[in-house]
Order: sequence, then structure tokens, then C-alpha cells
Amino acid sequence: MSDQKPKEPPESRTEGSRVGGDVKIEGPGTFVGRDQYVGLKVEELVAALRQAFPTGDTRPERLGQLLDEFRAYHAKLYEWKELHNALNKIIDAFDQYAGRVESSYIEKNPLKPSLYRDAWRPVNRNVDDMLDWAQTIQYIGQRYQALANDRLEGERWAVDIKGKRDDLIAHFQRGQAIEQSTNFQRLFQPNSAQEWLRQLYDLTHEFEDAIKRYMSQADNQLRETASNLYGLSKQAFGN
Repeated sequence: MSDQKPKEPPESRTEGSRVGGDVKIEGPGTFVGRDQYVGLKVEELVAALRQAFPTGDTRPERLGQLLDEFRAYHAKLYEWKELHNALNKIIDAFDQYAGRVESSYIEKNPLKPSLYRDAWRPVNRNVDDMLDWAQTIQYIGQRYQALANDRLEGERWAVDIKGKRDDLIAHFQRGQAIEQSTNFQRLFQPNSAQEWLRQLYDLTHEFEDAIKRYMSQADNQLRETASNLYGLSKQAFGN
């Protein structure tokens, strides 16, 4: 039998890959670790400490406040990590689609609109997944909601990505309407095909710019939250 110790899992990264989670939040005051489950009810702990400490001692309340701060930072950290992962999935699916649009545009060789729409489908599924998740956030901003009269509420990253996705879908639908017409060859002449492709190229890059901008913002928030959590730990426990 080998005496080697098992390797420690790699640390989470925030650039170019999925960020793994050491901590999940399962309701107020409950932390789920990577290897074990620990239920911690801060109120019960503080109440027990009040019984154990002299009357008027403020340390139980100060500990309760500290644990509440830890809980809030962990909750924010978890949601920023989930946003990073959702955006990263969109980017991974987007690259193949964008490559098809890019090569067609550079070569001035428009394909049938349905071929671009088929390449877009995996991206669209991941955008839907992100928007579904955005309806559940609690700690990093306002939940996303689609209201009556096409009004949207929520964080800018959700509303903006939804809007740019819808612009692309509308453009696909215009192209497919021509493609399905009996007058396709007449309506989709070289000049009009090139113009449709140019518009698709522009909309594709607008979507890409937005996704990468919000990924950068999410990563900045992830680092800032982790830094604040580390600062709180040092303040509470010293070196």
C-alpha cells in the first residue's frame, strides 16, 4: 500500500475556466463545505454564549455580528462565482458560432441564414440557463424579471445580454423568412446577402463585447469579495 498522501484539489481559478466552489449557501446561517456539511445557527450560538458569559459582556453579540458578516461575504462570493461560471459557458459555446460568422464575413461568402441559427443554438441555451439563474439571485443585485409589455427588471448584465441576444434572434428570423420564401434566390441576391451578413457580424460582435465586459466585471467583484473576506478574517483572527 502506498504511503503517499492524496493530492490536494487545485485552487479555484477565475480566468478562462469554471470556478469551483468550496462553499455553498443553503438557507440562512447554513454552510455547505466541499467535503462536509456543517449546520450553524448564529442566533442559537449567541444565545448559548450569553448564558455562559457574565451579564453585560458584549462578546457574544460581537461574535454574532462577525459571523453574520462572514455569512454575507460567503453568500456574495458564491453568487459571483456562479455568474462567472454561467458567463464562461456562454463564451465556450459562442466561440464556435462566432468562428463561422467571422470566416464567412472575411471570405465574403454568406451561408444560408439557417446555418448560422443552428450554430447559435448552444449559445442560446446557455443564455437561457443564465437568465433562469438570474431570477434566483439574492446577494449580488436585483433579481431578473420579465414583466408585462416587454419590460425587464434586474441587473444590467442580465437585461443587456437578454436584449442583445434578442437582437440576434430577430436578425436570424428575418433571414430565415427570406430563406423559406419561394423567392429566396431573388430576394437573397449577393448584395442583400452581404448586407445581411454584415449586420449579423456587427450584432455578433456587440454580443461578444457585452459578454466579455460582464465577465470581467464579475471577476473583479469576485476578487474584491474574496479580498474583503480575507480582510475580515485577518481583522477577526489576526495573522
